[in-house]
Parts: sequence; C-alpha cells; structure tokens
Amino acid sequence: MLHAIGWILVSATLSCAIAAEVKLGKTKVIGADFPQFKQEFFGGIPFASPPVGNLRFKPPVPKFTLDGASFSATNFSASCVQSGLPFSEISEDCLTLNVFRPADLPRNAALPVMVYIYGGGFAHGQSSIMNGTGLVAQSVARGTPIIFASLNYRLGPLGFPQGEEAVTNGLLNVGLHDQLAALQWIRANIHAFGGDQEDGPHGIIPGHPAERVARGAGGKFPFISGTVLDEGTSFTPPTLMGEAQAEALGVITFSPSPAGASALQNAVEDTLAHYSDDPADGCPYFTGNDIFGLDPEYKRVAAFETDLVFLSLRRWFGHAAAARGAPVYSYMFTDPQPENAPELGVTHTSEVPYVFGAPPAGNPGAPMLSKQMMDYWISFATSLDPNDGKGTTRPKWEPFTSSKEVILQLNHANLTMVADEFHISQTDFNDRNHFVFSQ
Repeated sequence: MLHAIGWILVSATLSCAIAAEVKLGKTKVIGADFPQFKQEFFGGIPFASPPVGNLRFKPPVPKFTLDGASFSATNFSASCVQSGLPFSEISEDCLTLNVFRPADLPRNAALPVMVYIYGGGFAHGQSSIMNGTGLVAQSVARGTPIIFASLNYRLGPLGFPQGEEAVTNGLLNVGLHDQLAALQWIRANIHAFGGDQEDGPHGIIPGHPAERVARGAGGKFPFISGTVLDEGTSFTPPTLMGEAQAEALGVITFSPSPAGASALQNAVEDTLAHYSDDPADGCPYFTGNDIFGLDPEYKRVAAFETDLVFLSLRRWFGHAAAARGAPVYSYMFTDPQPENAPELGVTHTSEVPYVFGAPPAGNPGAPMLSKQMMDYWISFATSLDPNDGKGTTRPKWEPFTSSKEVILQLNHANLTMVADEFHISQTDFNDRNHFVFSQ
C-alpha cells in the first residue's frame, strides 16, 4: 500500500502548476509542490558520487553540492540493486535521498528532522516505499512541524561485500558508510530546506554491539525500541518440516557466529529444546492448536525466531541502556492484521505503516491507533520524549527502567502500559548465549 501511495504522490507532480524550489550552493533544486497537502517534495537528490566503475564496492565519495544551475528533484530515484524488483526500478546509481517538508517554510525555520532508513536484512529496501506525507501533515496539525527525509543505500554484495579480499582492502559494510554519508549530507544541507542542522554524532560501531555493550560501551541517548507479537513468522519457511530442518534454519540464521560453528550448533540445539512443541504455545501466538495446514514445527520455530532475533535483543539492549541511565521507551505491537495470512499473525514490520499514517484498511480501529502512534513518534522527534501532550489523547508512555520494567502495548482496543513479561523465561535463558547469537 505505501509503495503505491509513494508513487501516486510522485506521479501527481506531472500536474503540479507551481514548483517548489531551494538553493543549494549555486544550484536551484526544483521539487514538487502539493497544495492539497500543503507540502513540498524533493526527491532523488544525490548525496554521493555514483558508485560505479572504479567506485564499485568502495566506500561512498560524499557529494555535498550539485552540478549545474538547476536540478530536477520531482521524483524518487531508482532503488539500489536487489532481487525482486523490475530492472526498470533499480540501478547502481542509487545513492540519493528525499525530503518532505511543510509548504512555504522559511530557510531559517530550523525544524526537527526525522530520517527514515529502511531495513530488509541488507538485501532489500527502497526509500520510495515509505511516504512521509502523513507524518509531516500530522506534525503540522499538532503544532510541532517536522521535516522528513529518507535515503537509499547499497544492498547485497554491492553494499556488503564479503570474503578475505573485502577484509584486506577495508571494503566491509560499505552500505553502512552510505547511510553515514547521507546523514552527513543532511547535516550539511538540511538548513536550506528549513531543517535544524544540530544533531548528534554519527559513526559506525567498530565491533559486535552485544560484546561492546557488555563491556560498558554506550551513551545515554533516549530511544524508542520495540517488537511486534509474531516477528518470527516472516522468517520461518512455511515448507519447514521436522526438527532437523528447524535446527538447520537456526544455524543459518545466526551464521557466522563470533563464537564459532560448533558453539552455535550447540546453542541452537539447547535453545530449541526450551521451546514447546505444543502448537498452542507456538507463534503466531494466541491461535490455539491451529497449525494452518503446516507442519507443527512451524509454530515452534517461529517462536524461537521471534525471541532470538527480536524480543531477546530488545530486552537485553533495553536493560543495558536503562542501567546506564538512558531513557528507554519500549513497545509491543499487537494490533490485529486481518489482511495478513493467518499463519503470519502480527508479523515483522506490521507496525511501520501505522507510524506513516497508512494502517491496513481491514481493521476499523487502526486509523485512530495510527494517529496516536504518529503523535508518540513526532513528539519524540521534537522533544526526545513521546509524551508532549499534543495531538491525540493517549496514555503516558512510561520509560522502561531497571526498577520498573514496563512497555507500551500498541493495540487499538487496549492501548496501555503493561509489564514486560511475555516469554520472559525464554528470553532470560537466551541471554546466556547472546554473544553466540550475535553477528
């Protein structure tokens, strides 16, 4: 749905009578004006030289200025090379970013900036799929206007080369360096769009995060983190059959392990043994003995994946940050997803469309929850606290602390604070092997 909305917005630029404009250095950047939304859009702006030819597999070469007297920014650029998209929609020349802003914004407005970086396991993702129009509109309506930006970064082998040659030549994680270059471009140029240039430090963590945090690394920056109820169903093949395949999937998911292959194999077997093979205990949760025509092992493995990849990490890092005194706002998203296949339940990224104002049409309570979620996120972006009291009526989102381990349950029928205890015995056990399962 969001992909379609994004491209509908761009296609509408063909009929725009008035172009939005900003000046970057000597270049006039021509965007698109949308009077019906009282917003302006600037898309496909390069933040680095095209990573082709001699620059392929190399860290990005930042580009803080544009060439020529004018630059057309009325459309998204092509997405970075990846499987699953038509060739017409992908290109190696993809290191671009997009800006959505309220219309008629003075250059010195210094509005807070929300930046969206897509996920996708470093293999898939597009900045064009998430339309910032809803967030910007809600921010204006509640009296705390923001600017929204999104960016592309290289994926797969072009963004994350592997092997000894990549290690020797310092070419690992160039996709993360793309993200860093985009953030540096935003910091340098967002003032021209009316954004605030002041921000926190940027950098790349030089090692395994879990290992560094265990040694005491990390600051006190406030953050929001959370999971959805049935995260693991998106990563559990419906064709999975039997315990041998379950163990193999676990090993593949967490390879390579910094603890080595043997330690990983033992940890997977040991951890799976702590998960019930009763379908009523499996994931998607609260679906009883229904196995949806699949092998019963599916629900057991989906529970394993949910906890190991998502819930355990959210809890472990949340505990560590809270112990340092960082304000931590945690959530569990449980709103029903009637458009999903039943074996998926409330699966991975189900909450993201709500944050962008585009919840599923089949859930009558979703639009109100979506507005409340937008207000929480916008409030945090403008004040570093999700509880500014502006916009929709919503419960106070209490921080997760060492003495009060609570999370916000995001459900349209019961939006409330709850104790963070779902599957607590499983995640407590998993914490013993957090280093083995880190990558």
